[in-house]
Amino acid sequence: MPNWLYESLGFTNIFPFILALVYFRMSPDAYRPFFFLVWLGALNDWFSFLLFHYFHTANFINSGIYALFDFLLIIWLFHNWNKRKSKMIFYLGIAGVVIWAVDNLVMHSLRQINSLFRVYYALIIIYLVILEITEFVFTRRINLLKDSRFIICCGFLFFYSFRAFFETFYLIKLPLSNEFYAGLFYILVAVNAVCNLIYAYAILCLKQKEKYTLSYS
Repeated sequence: MPNWLYESLGFTNIFPFILALVYFRMSPDAYRPFFFLVWLGALNDWFSFLLFHYFHTANFINSGIYALFDFLLIIWLFHNWNKRKSKMIFYLGIAGVVIWAVDNLVMHSLRQINSLFRVYYALIIIYLVILEITEFVFTRRINLLKDSRFIICCGFLFFYSFRAFFETFYLIKLPLSNEFYAGLFYILVAVNAVCNLIYAYAILCLKQKEKYTLSYS
């Protein structure tokens, strides 16, 4: 992948970042974790860019810490959306914190790539998204292509499905070529760029005076 294309794809997060700033106060409270998620993800990506290009330093530490907060914000988001399953979602979050601590502080160090937690949290998000989309299909009679909640779920499903696939190779440490792993990473960058555009569209679909109600709380 040409360097200019790689860097351009990496900066597509500017679109949801700016839209989140504009729509934050007009959005339903239940969506607030998603806005924090967008901002945190963009800031982490930009900080990692600075580390690579100006300080020639790996981003293992900030990315490891970011992964935990990314997971907790998504857990919070689904907790807001699905009160009926809030206890289960809470326990999944607690389990994630424990697995993160074991993976990054006990078994390994934050100064290296640790994939056990990342595989866990990607699979948990996929599971929560499938539950949410199933509820949509059977309980909501709306245009799903203009429903922010459904669109965000589609973005999560797209990104974390590939993320789980991607991290599995690092978890089981298959002896494959550097070119293979580089190719996987470039695909991840492209997937992330598409998701940034999906998230931007989801924010645009939020109505200024929308009154948020849970359809199955």
